[in-house]
Amino acid sequence: MKCPRCSKLLKVMKANDVELNVCHGGCGGIWFDNFEIKKLDEPHEADHNFLATLQNAPTTRVNLEQRLNCPKCTNIVMLRNFFSSKKSVEVDHCGGCGGYWLDAGELVRINNEYPTEEARKAAAVQLFDEMFSAELDEMKRKSQAELENVRQISNALRFLCPSWYIPGKQKWGGH
Repeated sequence: MKCPRCSKLLKVMKANDVELNVCHGGCGGIWFDNFEIKKLDEPHEADHNFLATLQNAPTTRVNLEQRLNCPKCTNIVMLRNFFSSKKSVEVDHCGGCGGYWLDAGELVRINNEYPTEEARKAAAVQLFDEMFSAELDEMKRKSQAELENVRQISNALRFLCPSWYIPGKQKWGGH
């Protein structure tokens, strides 16, 4: 597999028993197959020997603004998106195979963002609340108003046909 940044051949390297494709001796980027990044994205999962090797490896200058083709699905242009709610690390993600390309230093920055997965989830919940709480509150208010309308209609029908609500009577009223 070729590096999507500098076109060098990627070298297979292990980090905590996860085989990764690394642009070793080139731009220092890392290819994560689908779900592999979740095995190395927290501080306690970091393989410091592996990370030290990567930090010393980048020797090639690259344009980080350039859109990349997936190294696995060569005809798919990867999407750029933020890895977490802090929006401090932007990574390349393939919509076809689900893989991620991280440029040199991005894995270290991801490891340093949150101390635990719980902290990451709490930050995501907080961001969700900030983005959508006003809309959710409005939807809740409208739902409660609609429920109140249904109760009022139900009460009006009770007075029109009270036998519907007397236990033991026929379902559609007693005649």
